[in-house]
Amino acid sequence: MPKQDKKPTIITKAVEKAKALITSKPKIDIEKFNNSKQIAIKLIKECEGCKLTAYKDSVGIWTIGYGHIQGVKEGMKITQAQAEAYFESDIMEYLVPVQKEVGQICNANQIAALTSFAFNLGNAALKKSILLKVIKKTPNNFPAIRKEFMCWVYADGKILKGLVTRREKEADLYEKA
Repeated sequence: MPKQDKKPTIITKAVEKAKALITSKPKIDIEKFNNSKQIAIKLIKECEGCKLTAYKDSVGIWTIGYGHIQGVKEGMKITQAQAEAYFESDIMEYLVPVQKEVGQICNANQIAALTSFAFNLGNAALKKSILLKVIKKTPNNFPAIRKEFMCWVYADGKILKGLVTRREKEADLYEKA
């Protein structure tokens, strides 16, 4: 009997992304990648919190779980297991591009801090940011890098205390050896 093709799950997609990164060039340091991922998971979960019922975030985007936004609609509910599965896939969407951008010049803490930043604001925001330009030019210029992290504390033109706290945590983590 022929084996039927299964639709890829969220976890399968995350594993595929990790495998693609590991086999890409330049080769990555697997230990640093895994350490970055674990550190980023802790920081992002702490900053995002987990809500099992859909809610609108500070700029009106429907969100669920640990900041998951894809396909979220009003009234949607998920289980904790679903929140974890979404998060496992979502984090790879940000960790992989950050690793490609700065994996050769940043340590695991720095990659994790930038992954949290990208998770919150999007890969496009990180890629076009002055923050990334400063890091690529002088990755240990901590005062300038902290200043650039702190430029990203606004939502709809207003400073949000939660974003100030998150950026401080990211900057603190970035400065750790």
